[in-house]
Parts: sequence; structure tokens; C-alpha cells
Amino acid sequence: MKTGYGSFRMADMKKLQESFMKEAIIPYKVTASFPAFLIFELQYIIEVNEGTAFGAQFGYESTGGRLHYGDYSGESYANQALDAFTVGFNASEYLKSEEKYAIPIFINVDAVFTSLKIESSLRVGHQQETEQLKFSSIGISFEPGVGYRRYFSSFVLGFDVGYEINLNDRLYFSEDKQAYLTDDNDNPLKAQWSGLRMKLGAGIR
Repeated sequence: MKTGYGSFRMADMKKLQESFMKEAIIPYKVTASFPAFLIFELQYIIEVNEGTAFGAQFGYESTGGRLHYGDYSGESYANQALDAFTVGFNASEYLKSEEKYAIPIFINVDAVFTSLKIESSLRVGHQQETEQLKFSSIGISFEPGVGYRRYFSSFVLGFDVGYEINLNDRLYFSEDKQAYLTDDNDNPLKAQWSGLRMKLGAGIR
């Protein structure tokens, strides 16, 4: 089991957020713009010999953007909530392996299932209107990296640093799979999960 911190490029999503601000009559302020956030990963690894290991993994990551405005008469917000489930395999080769510790280099290859929920809301007095749009995409990611493993009698502690390279498809509208999210020039927008990954983990030997 691993948990850590991930940064996310999300250039297209930031472009969409800027477009919301330009087109809106309401003077929104950016309160979140796809920040680095917690990531989670569950791995099963088999050592085939002293220097090589293979396995499978399942992961989850999320981030989002938020625009907000409020005054005495009411408030309004526009949210872009993104999350992704990943499933795939990994391979590692040990640069150094001793009885008490090891230093592996690794590659994780995953299918990435992304969901985007765009929610806008306007409240004036006691009246409120909310609208939601949902999109999804499937992509693939590659994460090369290096780690450190400290062995104990029946368990292991570890630390990994890697960089995820994400190749994602366009974001299709949940109610019409022929429609997808675009910018003002009709270019498809994508969820770009590429970024730095730092993870701490613990497992049973």
C-alpha cells in the first residue's frame, strides 16, 4: 500500500477555467487551479529472482479547479472536479540489493479512467440553481522512477520518486458519446495527469 503526493500538468483544464472567467458576467476569483494532491496505490509484487520483480497495481488520484464569487446578495461558483482510477502492471530492476535494503528502478504502465464533473451554481437570496455536466475518458500512463526499500523481518517500508507521462483521449460527454469537450477553437480538451510522483509505502514480505 502506497500513498503520496502528485503534481498534475492539466494545461487544458486551466485553459477551460480561464475561458469560464472570460465569458462569465460574474467577477469570479480563482480559489483552486488543479493543485498537487494526495495519490493512493495498491501493489502486488513478485520477485522472480534477486534482481528483478514484476507485479500489478491499482491507484486513485484527484485534483480540481474552482471559481467563486460571493457578496451580501448571494454567491456563485464553478467547479471542475477531476479524478482517475488506474490499473496496470509494473516492473523493477534492483540497482543494489542487500539483506536490509534495496534500491530499485521501476516502470509502471497503467490504463487511466478519468472522470470530470463540471458544476456551476448561482444563489440569490433563497433561490439557487445548479447545473452539472459529466465527461469521461480513457488513456494510458507511463511512470519511470527510482525507489528505496528497507527490509524488516516480515514487512518492508519504501519510498518512490517518479514522473508520470500521461497520454489521454478527449473527454466525452456522458449523455452523448459522440460529443466531447472543446476549447473556443473546437480543439479537444484533455485531462493531462502528467507530473511528479512521490510515494511512501509499506507492505508484507
